[in-house]
Amino acid sequence: MRSKALTILLMASAIAVTGCKRSATGQVVAVVNGEEVSLSELNGELKNAPTGGDKEVIRAAALQSLINRKLLVQQARDRGIDKDPDYLQQQRRMDDEVMIGMLGQQVTKNVPVPSAADIDRFIASHPEMFANRMVYAIDQIVFPLPADPSGLKALEADHTLDAV
Repeated sequence: MRSKALTILLMASAIAVTGCKRSATGQVVAVVNGEEVSLSELNGELKNAPTGGDKEVIRAAALQSLINRKLLVQQARDRGIDKDPDYLQQQRRMDDEVMIGMLGQQVTKNVPVPSAADIDRFIASHPEMFANRMVYAIDQIVFPLPADPSGLKALEADHTLDAV
């Protein structure tokens, strides 16, 4: 079964890559319509792949995923999506989020795990969060009447906060 799946994946990869005008050389593992897929891109894709299993099948699936993604991106570019203002705004937002995530990883990479004694000291020095914390049971909530009180009619039948 594995060899059959591997054969199918390799054939699909070969078919997708045969549409390319030139062959992959050096650090390039595939060329998709003239766009290179580098070994580092494939390795990056493999970082997110599941561990265990047949490594060649996983590698072939990761390569196929990269090829499919390149083809879809080329299709989107052909349709002009990369020039759309909404795309550019979302791209900037995603760039910001990736940058913030990487900053967080870099900052927290060398932070040591606190010892049991450190945790106990923190708990002892913050009794309001632990030993003396307050749990409130709310009987009723008072709020100003909304501008349109007709919306409250739907809540009249509810007699508990859970029902609301």
